[in-house]
Amino acid sequence: MAKLTTAEFIEAIKELSEKRRNILLMSYFLEMTDAEIAQVMEMERFSVCRNRLHTLKLIRDMYEED
Repeated sequence: MAKLTTAEFIEAIKELSEKRRNILLMSYFLEMTDAEIAQVMEMERFSVCRNRLHTLKLIRDMYEED
């Protein structure tokens, strides 16, 4: 898969649910651990990890179709 352009990444982020978007942004832009995100979002650490990985797959799949 080719790298996403900034515009494609922004569009992909906009399409995510608020929860998924927040997890991804906290993880990659605030460099928070899954445990830290879990505490802030009042979730289990495993759920944060699962959501983050699933979200990345969703974004990958969105642009593999193109």
